[in-house]
Amino acid sequence: MRFDLNSLTSPVLVVRCFEPVFRLMGMRTHSVERVSNARRILVIRNDDKIGDLILFTPFLRELRRNAKDAEITVLIHPAIEPLLRHCPYVDHVLTYARWTPRAFGQVRRMFHEIAWARKFLWPKRFDIALVTRSHHRVYREGALAFLSGAPVRAAVCSDQTTVGKDEPDEALFYNRVTPSQPDDHEVQRNLSLLPFAGGAVCETKPELWLTDEERSEAELVAPADPERPTRVAMMAGSSVPGRRWPAERFARVAAWMTGEYGWQVVLIGSSADAGAAKRVEEACPNGVVNLTGRTSLRQTMAVLAECRLYVGNDTGPMHMAAALGVPVVEISCHPEGGDLFNERSPARFGPFGVPAWVARPPATDGCRDFCHPGEEGEAHCILGVTVEDVIGLVREAATALSLAM
Repeated sequence: MRFDLNSLTSPVLVVRCFEPVFRLMGMRTHSVERVSNARRILVIRNDDKIGDLILFTPFLRELRRNAKDAEITVLIHPAIEPLLRHCPYVDHVLTYARWTPRAFGQVRRMFHEIAWARKFLWPKRFDIALVTRSHHRVYREGALAFLSGAPVRAAVCSDQTTVGKDEPDEALFYNRVTPSQPDDHEVQRNLSLLPFAGGAVCETKPELWLTDEERSEAELVAPADPERPTRVAMMAGSSVPGRRWPAERFARVAAWMTGEYGWQVVLIGSSADAGAAKRVEEACPNGVVNLTGRTSLRQTMAVLAECRLYVGNDTGPMHMAAALGVPVVEISCHPEGGDLFNERSPARFGPFGVPAWVARPPATDGCRDFCHPGEEGEAHCILGVTVEDVIGLVREAATALSLAM
């Protein structure tokens, strides 16, 4: 019989090995039942998705409201650390990038996590570790929560008996688990952990934080056009191919907005979106400012804060806009009547806390619950959204927001 080295990383073995260690170190000697009684709190959200972190910000605000005197540390992925700069609700931000080497990957990753936790987490002696995600194994949040040494480790899950249907052993890393409702928005799913941990929720809106200097810098990055005082942000790209509406259709919408209403269209995105943005700019040269690939994450935030509307795909910048109070016209790949729990569902991951209009494709025989893209993950269901659909929603938004000239 061959011995599987990966068995050394199983939650069962990790818990059996390290629980006695933490007890000997005096890290399991007390237990708090309410976040308001905790002195040191660790919050873990270790993915690299902009939108997910933004939808997590209400949790941070409400946690601070319930634990006014606690020292709150947030553990996040380094790629999205800029989003939490100037956040008034946390005391410390730790960054940890998941690492999986090819040779003996799971074993080496576990030893790397143990060494990292020993250096950065154990000295802080946390009273409680909180995890608001359902899919814990993917992002290693359960392991990090356990290895933090916190005596109380609480998490949200899809099912009360397991932490996700495909990862029952991950529940061993926690001693407090609360279920979420399948039709809850991600903001509500995150916040559902607070009442379970003895806290209360007063407000649900996501938010981001800009300094006055950063807001002033937005004018230098994208100077105002006196002839086009109304700015509209447009995001024509996406890191997920199945969420990309064709650039040619964005160009037609941009041309209509600049012609019909005299708006200035500001194209945003990373360098990976430059190709799509270039096609929009070339097809609609008048009234378009192309900032794609030319701004940092925080500069993009500052530019979005000056816009009156966001029109684009389901992306991180869409959630940035909403968190900054900018209304949204979203172009979604999720079919009408589709599964509410799916990660592409606007009901679960749509813009939250602002007026929003969502263009969705009709369901087809092969994609009734959610979009099933081809082998390359290319745009599929989203192609069912027409230019006329989006223009109609932009017109509705312009009327509702008094943006029509």
